[in-house]
Formats: sequence, C-alpha cells, structure tokens
Amino acid sequence: MKQTKEQFQKIKDFDHSVRTPPKSGKLPSEKLKSNWMRYLNFMKNESTTRTIHLYERCIKDCPLVPEFWIDYIEYLEEKNMDLNRIQSVCQRAVRNCPFNSTVQIFYLKILEKQNVEHSVIQEAFQKSLYGGMQKPKDYLDLFLFYCSYMRRR
Repeated sequence: MKQTKEQFQKIKDFDHSVRTPPKSGKLPSEKLKSNWMRYLNFMKNESTTRTIHLYERCIKDCPLVPEFWIDYIEYLEEKNMDLNRIQSVCQRAVRNCPFNSTVQIFYLKILEKQNVEHSVIQEAFQKSLYGGMQKPKDYLDLFLFYCSYMRRR
C-alpha cells in the first residue's frame, strides 16, 4: 500500500512537470524535454500499455522533437511489438520530423523488415531526400543505409 502511494506520488509529480505543452508549432524548452524523458524512462519499468499511452501523449504535445519519436520506436522494437504498429509510428515520425535522418532510416528499416516491394522502399528513400536535413552527414547516413539495403537485396 505504501509503495503504491509513493509510486502514485512520483507519477503525479512527473505529470505535473509536463503539464504545460509548448504552443502550437513551437519547440519545447530543454527543461520540458528533460522532464518528458525522465517521465518516459520512469514509466518504461511499468506496464507496456501505460508506457505506450504516455509516449502517445508526449508526441502529441511535442511532435517536432525527433528524440521522442526515436525513443518511442526503439521502445516498441525492444518490446517486440507488431511491425505494422511500428511502421505506423515511423510514418508519423517521418511526417513530423522529415529533417531527421535517424527517423528516416528507422522507417526504411521497418519497411525492409516487412519485406515490402523494392519500389516502396525506393519511393520512401526518394521522399526522405527532400526532408530538409541540415547537415551533410545526415544525407551521408541516409545514402549509406540505402547502399547497404541495396547490397542485402
């Protein structure tokens, strides 16, 4: 009973720390991002369903933060979730963070794992090149992944 009460208090404190989402179209402050990450890391030890709901809430409040999407996708993979579910999350991540090569690569990897037709992966790769990545290294990482995929094919 006491342990449950302490856990509830921790969750309540975490919840209060992330209560104010950033204004629409704005990036969250570093403090808010840090609070979300601490909350998500705490919940990873809890029920998978509750953790997934918290990730969904997080990306609803902070859809432009690639770190949250990446962490969410890695969590789903770690829990061996259905590939269709992971693909759906990857598609939303790519739509919200097209400027992040890691998100793009996760999406391409999931498509490859699902054994989709080459033309679908090729089209996703072509779209990823127009994502507006800021650094040449991002494009390099994307091309290296695609070359590795072509070699495995």
